[in-house]
Amino acid sequence: MRRRTSLVTAALTALLAAGCGITDEGARPGVAVEVDGQTLPLSQVDQAVEDYCTLLATHEDEQPVPTSAVRAGVARDWARAVAVDEIAPEYDVDVPSAEIERSFVERSWSMLGEVTDDNYETFEWITWIQLRLSDPLLAIGQKAILEETGQPAASLDDAQVRGYDIVHEWLDEHDWVVNPALGELDEETGAITGDVLSVPVSGEARGRDDVRDVTPEQLAELPAGQRCGPAVQAQPGA
Repeated sequence: MRRRTSLVTAALTALLAAGCGITDEGARPGVAVEVDGQTLPLSQVDQAVEDYCTLLATHEDEQPVPTSAVRAGVARDWARAVAVDEIAPEYDVDVPSAEIERSFVERSWSMLGEVTDDNYETFEWITWIQLRLSDPLLAIGQKAILEETGQPAASLDDAQVRGYDIVHEWLDEHDWVVNPALGELDEETGAITGDVLSVPVSGEARGRDDVRDVTPEQLAELPAGQRCGPAVQAQPGA
């Protein structure tokens, strides 16, 4: 994957440096997540964040989010997608092919912006992740609930929750390791929370599943390079 210098990449330099002081028992320098012999490079996470945030910044009606939360979410969801690939055969669930038609990728992201040759690898990869965390994850949850209770799932939400529970159980069994540069791994929930980029808002934002709950005032405290999306809009009376 190509690399471009940008404000987002520059803003992450200090964080990446902080990730190099990792013990032999933890993630290796330059690796975002490691599980079951598979590794995700930090550089791939940062490229994805850069490409996504660049498109999001063109939408003035969207609320920006902490870049740190986006980085953690990308890394976490990659690990979840790896788990779905491994778990699916146990539940006789099909997963989409690793080969994705470009036209499908472009349509999937058309509401956010244009997928070009420069950012295609990023959005193809994120699409690969999303395709595993949608129907296959739900199917795993539905089949598990049916096997465990003899009754179908009461709702899609119940099936999704059960699916994620199974995914996180698999990740724990396979000793997944998250680079501390991305935040602290909560092994019970699978959440990756807080890091040095989100210090100004960490008291309120840490542990939240919905980063959009972070207020504009909290986001305004972050340097521009640590926000993903459009500029924070001034509030009336500010």
